[in-house]
Amino acid sequence: IVISGRGTSSRYVPKQPPSLVGKSLPELKDFGIESLPDTNDKIVLVCFFDMESRASRHVVGKLIARADEPAGLGVSLVAVDLSGREAQVVLEWADARGYRPFVGAAGEDADGVRSAWGVKGLPWLVLADKDHVVRAEGFSLTEVDDTVAGKPAQ
Repeated sequence: IVISGRGTSSRYVPKQPPSLVGKSLPELKDFGIESLPDTNDKIVLVCFFDMESRASRHVVGKLIARADEPAGLGVSLVAVDLSGREAQVVLEWADARGYRPFVGAAGEDADGVRSAWGVKGLPWLVLADKDHVVRAEGFSLTEVDDTVAGKPAQ
């Protein structure tokens, strides 16, 4: 345990990760996804989740079900586990549910990925346009259709 002196006159506010909105989408290839979806000239939706959280698993399941529909989301979907579990464990979990083409894992670098991508909570959605510039982040499952369509959040 390390105790450091800090003045009592101000409260401690942890440093917030930077927003990606308006910036280029970071690389997706480092998440162990065997065959990344074709993202050329396509909107990309990245879902960061925790496979050990029911709420996260629910969002991933709903998004993958929509991505499989013929008239689905119309985006390239990538789901990345940030639980810190070994990538092989995450991929076996994804295989068992038929999620494998969409799911990858940050593995031991989960904290680094959270910081680099500006993830403030899980599940965390990041939407990039066809030019792979981030247009929205941190929106909910109920806002996906409007966010993909470019409508402002209510």
